[in-house]
Amino acid sequence: MLYIDGEMPYEIMKARIIALHGSVPEKFYFLSHEMPFQQNEASINLADMAPQEALTKFCLAKGIRLVILDNLSCLFGGIKENEADAWEPVNLWLLTLRRHRIAAIVVHHSGRNPNNMRGTSRREDNVFWIIRLEEVADAKVTIAHGARFITRFTKNRGAPTDPLSYDWKVEPEGSDKVRVSFVEANSDDIIVGWVRDGITRATDIAKENGR
Repeated sequence: MLYIDGEMPYEIMKARIIALHGSVPEKFYFLSHEMPFQQNEASINLADMAPQEALTKFCLAKGIRLVILDNLSCLFGGIKENEADAWEPVNLWLLTLRRHRIAAIVVHHSGRNPNNMRGTSRREDNVFWIIRLEEVADAKVTIAHGARFITRFTKNRGAPTDPLSYDWKVEPEGSDKVRVSFVEANSDDIIVGWVRDGITRATDIAKENGR
């Protein structure tokens, strides 16, 4: 796996990885945006063809099967988010990775409407799955430190059945460990979250629920 981070400080990301796994996992490659800057005062911009080709060659040479790009806004500079055609060069690269049987996960932020990702919907056309993270209504009450959220598939291509939604907790244990737990999400919590985000009509709630 190759994890490319375009935003966070390197030391914080390294500490998080170790806290989650206990150590740096084998066959795990991590590229921080700080690395090229420290070496050549350069930045990572995956909107350009040269770094796309370099990363594709690296993945093939190392046998990497999964690339995580965190996140779209930081790693793809100069792209006008609301213009569909501006995404095409990136889309072609992601399809190239797929043809090499390399899966790609792109992390992105939601827009003013939290039910949709920010920018053009063209980015969603060729993807197999879209997972949305939703805040739990009582998250601040039920967990003092860490994070709690619900994951829900809003697109799943080829799945034999609709994937379940899960309620996740990420909680620190001491100073250098993190515990991750999950249960199937309570449907009431999901609906309360939708209403809080402005989905109040029965027809819209039914649409969100796949009805």
